[in-house]
Amino acid sequence: MLFPCRPERHERVVTLAGDAVTLVMQSCSAGGETYSLAWAAVGRPDRVTAALEALRVAASGNIGAAPGRPAPRAIPGATPNGAAAQVRLEGRLPDGRPAIEHVVWFVHGLRVYQAAVVSELVVPDAVVDTFLGAIRLVPSTSR
Repeated sequence: MLFPCRPERHERVVTLAGDAVTLVMQSCSAGGETYSLAWAAVGRPDRVTAALEALRVAASGNIGAAPGRPAPRAIPGATPNGAAAQVRLEGRLPDGRPAIEHVVWFVHGLRVYQAAVVSELVVPDAVVDTFLGAIRLVPSTSR
C-alpha cells in the first residue's frame, strides 16, 4: 500500500460481529485528506463476511452517514468475498465538520481490511483512484 504521507500505526481492541479483535490502523493526513488502512484477523472463516459488514456499518456510523450503495470491488490478490465493496459516504465528523469518505472493504484469508480517504471537501476521483487503486495483496514469502 502506498500512502501519500508517512502513516502512523495504531492498535486497539474492537468488537466486530460479536468478536473482540485487535484492529490495526495505519493513517496519515496530506492535502486536507486523511488516508487509512485498517485490518483485523477474525480467526474463523465463518466470521469473515460478518466482520466486513460490521466494518461497513461502523464506517457509516462514524460520520453519521446513510449506508450508501456499495459497489463490488475486486482487489488484486484478495480472497473473493461477496461483501467486498467500495462506497462513497457523506456525513459529519464528531466536531460537526462535513466529511466525505471513500471506503473499500476486502478480505485476505482470515483478515478483513478497510481502506479509506476522508476529507471535508470533495476529493478528486483521480486522488481516490490513485490511493485505493494501488492496493495489491501479494503472497508472503518464507525464508
